[in-house]
Amino acid sequence: RLDLDEPVAAHWPEFAANGKAAITPRMILTQRSGIVCLDHAPLTPSALRAHTPVAEALAAARPEWEPDTAHGYHATTYGHLLSELVRRRTGLTAGRYFARHLAGPLGLDAYIGLPAGSEAHLATMLESKAEALM
Repeated sequence: RLDLDEPVAAHWPEFAANGKAAITPRMILTQRSGIVCLDHAPLTPSALRAHTPVAEALAAARPEWEPDTAHGYHATTYGHLLSELVRRRTGLTAGRYFARHLAGPLGLDAYIGLPAGSEAHLATMLESKAEALM
């Protein structure tokens, strides 16, 4: 069980750097941590798909504001922050944790990350032709 008000650094000590020692899982879940981007550490597309470079960049990041004093969309960091916290707390990737503790027991055909051999289940993305709708 994860205590939403215990500092993330209790499970991920490196995360405490640069003003993040008091950030809690609750602040991450409610998008109030201030870690909204990784502009300080531009990562290549292949690095963004790898665990270690992203975790190191998040640990080195500095909040854009004092944590828990404002809200901002964590579009590029939300999943990575939660995934690393899950990994540190459980030893499982977010995808494996989700499969084992949520999707599997509930009989859901849902994933975090696509399992090998499941490509046929992917939806095809189509370019929108907005002007055709008018």
